[in-house]
Amino acid sequence: MDAFNTWVRERMSSRGNLNHMFNTSKFGSNHVETLNGWQSFCNNTTVWQRFKQGDYYAIECGNPHICRLARQAADERNARMDGDEKFGEYTDALAELMRYNDEKDRRKEEMDKLRDEADKNAEAARKEAAQKGLATKKRNKERRDEQQRLTEHICAELEGLKGQDEQKNERLAGLQRDVLRVHVLGLDKKEKEKMAKKNQLVSRICDALGNLKDLDKKNKERFERIQQEILDITSEDEQNKEGEKAGAKRQKTG
Repeated sequence: MDAFNTWVRERMSSRGNLNHMFNTSKFGSNHVETLNGWQSFCNNTTVWQRFKQGDYYAIECGNPHICRLARQAADERNARMDGDEKFGEYTDALAELMRYNDEKDRRKEEMDKLRDEADKNAEAARKEAAQKGLATKKRNKERRDEQQRLTEHICAELEGLKGQDEQKNERLAGLQRDVLRVHVLGLDKKEKEKMAKKNQLVSRICDALGNLKDLDKKNKERFERIQQEILDITSEDEQNKEGEKAGAKRQKTG
């Protein structure tokens, strides 16, 4: 009983009631009622009951209202049981009450720590994913800007190759339009059909540049350079696509 008194005082002390005194030497014949009374001091979810053999045990209720009704029913049921409760049974039950609540508190503390740790990890993962997402967006914007610059440069190069030959000029103008279409198609990476169309267009542009190169020997190096720049645009598109896939995968796993 001294251990129980100490246990109760420690719990009261943790709640700010330092000077409250308890007299546990007097209790009614219905020990279940007494146990549930002490338990109500700890929480409003645990109900104590008693087997006919004299063992006391606790069950958990998720709802405080149901718990209150269950305690009342347990008290009344125990009062109707045959045989008097023994003092030894009661002291054993008090020991079980202390053990049960201490274990319950320990598990709750562990769960709170695990929950806090999980929340911290989740928050850290969200921040990391957000930072990586921003970095990916920045890289993609830089790549799109570079593609835009490269597209404008190619169109300017094609414009510079125009001369007196009207037929050649028309072919170069057509290539300029195709280069712009490649750039526009490269901005939309979600549709496989558009990506395939873009790749076909790039192949056609390179073939056309190859034909013009054969017809205009003095500008051969310029045509070859334009061909390479067209291929560079395609390469940048593929890098952007892979980068976005990796970013999306990190966000899912994070």
